[in-house]
Amino acid sequence: MINKIYIGLDNGVNKGSGVGIIWNDGRSDTSSTPIKKCLSYTKKKNYISRFDVKKFKELMLGWIPSLYTDENHSYIRVGIERPFTSHLPQHKKAMIIGARIHEAQLIAVEQLKLSHEFIDSGEWQNRFLPKGIKGSVELKKASLDIGIRKYPHLIAKLKKDADGLFIAEYMRDKDLNPKTL
Repeated sequence: MINKIYIGLDNGVNKGSGVGIIWNDGRSDTSSTPIKKCLSYTKKKNYISRFDVKKFKELMLGWIPSLYTDENHSYIRVGIERPFTSHLPQHKKAMIIGARIHEAQLIAVEQLKLSHEFIDSGEWQNRFLPKGIKGSVELKKASLDIGIRKYPHLIAKLKKDADGLFIAEYMRDKDLNPKTL
């Protein structure tokens, strides 16, 4: 039997569980989103966070040693969280960062020839987080608290949230129980 692998990608740049992986045999792991600091492209000296494709590929190879040798990747499914969108001017910077990270993640996943789909944050949050939680700070706190209880073996790696793990688990649940989600 082929062990299916589910990978969740959160598009944030904060230290957290930006990348989560769940194997169908019950194993799980997480990592912060691989980020590199680069000089901004604006006139003012400033640094931006960019998705580090090379480190992401190294992370995937560490988790899935056969990644570059297997011709059939159909047993690996990746859920990529859609970037945040808003019409409010105060959200412009967060939207730009999210869109840049999202596009780089998509390119990396396509280069690895992995099956992927896009997930709205509300989809996995409605499945795993309590109802009535509002705002980014409260959602991250709930994700971390529940992630620590659900994945106690990863407590040292869970910094600000468990979003990547929940996205991966949502993908797994969707695959195993498609009619319930």
